[in-house]
Amino acid sequence: MSNLIATEGIVLKTIKYGETSIITQILTRNHGLVSLIMGGVTNNAKKGMFQILSQLDLVFYYQEQKAMHRIKEARYAKIYQTLPFEIHRSAIGIFMIELIRKSLTNKETDVELYDWIKSCLSVCDESNIKPTYMPLYFLVGLSRQLGFCPLNNYNNEYNVFDLREGCFSTSFPFHREYLDRDCAMYLHKILYHEAYSDLIQIIIPQAFRKQLLFGLLDYYKIHLDHFKGLDSPHILEEILAA
Repeated sequence: MSNLIATEGIVLKTIKYGETSIITQILTRNHGLVSLIMGGVTNNAKKGMFQILSQLDLVFYYQEQKAMHRIKEARYAKIYQTLPFEIHRSAIGIFMIELIRKSLTNKETDVELYDWIKSCLSVCDESNIKPTYMPLYFLVGLSRQLGFCPLNNYNNEYNVFDLREGCFSTSFPFHREYLDRDCAMYLHKILYHEAYSDLIQIIIPQAFRKQLLFGLLDYYKIHLDHFKGLDSPHILEEILAA
C-alpha cells in the first residue's frame, strides 16, 4: 500500500525515461535520498523544473519495499535569482551537487544535513556575496556533516596537514598525501570559520585555493571508500579560474 508523502527536495540527477517521463534522484528533507519517476513531462517548463540544483515541493506515492516512487505533484520551492544563470555560480552549484551525489550512499533522513546544504545553495544565489570560497567551504562542511571532518589541532608546531591521518602534525609524513605549511594554514582558517560570512573576510590566494581543492578531494578519496573523484573536470577548471 502506498503512503502519500509531502516534502521538499533538491534535485541531484535527472534522466529521460521513454517519450514523456523522467527518472530523478532527489535529496529530500524528510525522507533522505529517493528515486522518483514522473510521467506527462511534455513541456520545457516541466522538464526545466527537474534540472539539477532545483529546489522543489513534492508530493509522491511512497512504498517502502520499492526502490522507485511515483511523483503526484511537484512545484518550485525556491526560484533562484543568480545561481543557474551566472557561469561561475552555476559551476560551483554543479560541483556541490556532484559532491553530494558521490558522497552520500545511504538513504536515511538527515534534516540537519539537508538544511545545511540548502543554506549553502542560498548563499551561492546571493548576488551580493562572492561564492569564490564556497567549494572549499562546502568540502570541509560536508565532511563535518558526514562525520570525517579534519581535526583542527593546528598551532605553530602542528602546521603540516596529514591527509591520511586527518590532522595536523609537526613534520612531513613519509608519504605524499599531505598539505604543506602554507596550505595547511589556510585549511586551519577554513576549519575555524564555520560561517561563510566570516570565511570571506580572509584572503586565500588562487594558487592555494587550487592546492586545497585538490587536496580536499584527495582527502575524500582516502576517507570515503566509495568516493572515486568527480566526473566534471571542466567544472573544476571554471571554479579555479575565478
